[in-house]
Amino acid sequence: MTRKIRPLCATIATVGIFFLCSVNSSFGAEREPLTSIAEIRKLTPAESAEGRPFRIRVHVTFLVAPDAFVQDETGGLFLAKAGNSGLRFRDYIELTGRTRVGAYAPVITYESHRVLEPPSPLPDPRPIANFNEMATPENHCRFASIEGTIRETRRDVDGNLIILVDLAGRLAEVIIDAQPSRNAAFEIGRRYRFSGVIAGQFNSRGQLLKPFLRTQNLFFAKPLDEETTPTEPSLQSVGDILVFNESISFSEQTRVQGTILRFEPGVGGFLRDGDHAIRFRSQAEIDLTPGDRVEIAGFPTTENVNVVLQQSTIKKMESGQAPLPVPLSLEALKTGERDSDYVLFEAKLEKLTETDNGKILFLALDGITVPAILESPEGNGSPVMIPDAHLFKSGATVEAKGILTIAEGKLLRYPWGIFEPQSSVLLVNSVDDIALVRRVPGSLTSLLIRTIVILSVIMLLALGYLWSLRRQVSHQTDIIKDQASRDAASEERHRIARELHDTLQQDLAGVRLQVNTALSRMKRTPDRAEEALELAQKMVERSVRESRRSVWDLRSSTLANESLEAAIEEKIDELKSEHDGDLDILFKTSGSPFPIKSLVKHDLLRITQEAVTNAFDHANARQVDIELAYDDNDVRLRIRDDGDGCELIVAERLQKDGHFGLTGMRERTRRHGGEFSFHSVPSEGTTVTATLHRTQILANS
Repeated sequence: MTRKIRPLCATIATVGIFFLCSVNSSFGAEREPLTSIAEIRKLTPAESAEGRPFRIRVHVTFLVAPDAFVQDETGGLFLAKAGNSGLRFRDYIELTGRTRVGAYAPVITYESHRVLEPPSPLPDPRPIANFNEMATPENHCRFASIEGTIRETRRDVDGNLIILVDLAGRLAEVIIDAQPSRNAAFEIGRRYRFSGVIAGQFNSRGQLLKPFLRTQNLFFAKPLDEETTPTEPSLQSVGDILVFNESISFSEQTRVQGTILRFEPGVGGFLRDGDHAIRFRSQAEIDLTPGDRVEIAGFPTTENVNVVLQQSTIKKMESGQAPLPVPLSLEALKTGERDSDYVLFEAKLEKLTETDNGKILFLALDGITVPAILESPEGNGSPVMIPDAHLFKSGATVEAKGILTIAEGKLLRYPWGIFEPQSSVLLVNSVDDIALVRRVPGSLTSLLIRTIVILSVIMLLALGYLWSLRRQVSHQTDIIKDQASRDAASEERHRIARELHDTLQQDLAGVRLQVNTALSRMKRTPDRAEEALELAQKMVERSVRESRRSVWDLRSSTLANESLEAAIEEKIDELKSEHDGDLDILFKTSGSPFPIKSLVKHDLLRITQEAVTNAFDHANARQVDIELAYDDNDVRLRIRDDGDGCELIVAERLQKDGHFGLTGMRERTRRHGGEFSFHSVPSEGTTVTATLHRTQILANS
């Protein structure tokens, strides 16, 4: 016994050791958690997508659920899915989770955290000296600070405060999250230090488009100079801003006054002051029209080959008359003297093209091409309609008015040279600013002659084609009518013959079966033999009626020389004779009869026959009223009985007993383009109506 147990124990121990090794090896496959943000930031997108585990000690440097940013001594990261985690801003925590691919840098997702003791203060923000440092990948997601002069403040659609700060000559955006309970008043032109997390906007290819600083609250916005009583910016003329003037500071707001030449809410526009004009950019949503007198306060900035006012505030002073355009000379076009002004000039039209949002007229002024852009008034791509647009052809002389802007410049001498405009664009306010001065010589006459010739040829060809087509249509119509008549008559005769054959064959087979049954029962059960003979007699009577109806159908299929009224009366007499005169049938007509096609007469007779037969044979009717009414447009046949009535589905079953049925009556009506209706109420009778249109059934005279 002991000898048997020992090998068994050895086997069990071996299997156990093998199992423990397998478990050990499977647990060993899990990667060791990453322990610093620097390790996570070094991961490639493919490695980040593996969901690698991490366990790091970090500060929460920003938290507005569900967004959060964390940072250790090696860098910062964006933390996703932290909305219900219980995290708090400034917490010093041990955080666990997994990596994920981000739009720009790796992202981490939340799994768990614990607050570390003792608490640790937030790290000092990293000073950012300029815009390029702000856009450096190393500083992305870091807790940092910027210093600069406030140029503009506004709120976005979510209520967040947006502040534009002059950061060493470039505008940086600071976002302070919405705090409805606190009103922030930031003085334009005052220097501040803002602390927060550097975030950004990216494209689908993982490239940084615009960095910005996201600040937790107003506590992290500190003024750097003493608060002073706000002073109104100095009032300058546009001419002084455009040239060398020691009294102008590009780091401070400057006020100008003038007349609006063009304005687009939320974008900006152009302003004229005396003999000079300037472009201004503004987020203001204000209603201004050309001619309004305004005062604008903005920061002068060099842009392209001229000076513009950025981050402008606008105050309307008074309404005024629309400004007059200034004639544009060739010399002024070459030097850019009239940049941003409302000008007028004549030029040759090179071409006119359509765009998604308007039209572009390429105008040539002594060899210099100026594109004149005419956009849709609503800015929604609606068509721009120029009066007499068909006359705007290459070579025509056009008078154009609009805002002249320098699109591109070139340096005449490097490095201490002068920029000269290389190309300009005309911004046209409306179609009223484009006028045709002279057409292309001979264009109207040649166009008129060509049009007359082309129309004459088209009319001759059309007349010849119509004459030929009319002959062909007339010939084909005669052939189709003749063939249709023959086909209809042939089809109806074949159908009646099939009905006659099928009905007689079925009934005679039934009669033979009942007679054989009676003979076999005659000696054994005479009373039951009598039942079989009575059933055979009924079947013979039905065969006689069906045969008589089919023969009548063959006779009534040729009704060309008989009126419909006479045919119906004849049919009524026949039905009465079949029932020994016990049927009460009333027939009346109204209106003025008109000639009807023979096939239509036949179908109306069949509908009459079937409706009357159904009323007396199946609905126990005592009286049937038949009405045939003519009017200018239709003929209407209505058969009404006072029988038992039935539901529509019951009526449809009548076809199974060998009767013509509702489907047949409906088909006979519709094949002539008419409408068929069946109305029946139990115990209240049935009404069948067939309405045919005169245009479909009128016989040829």
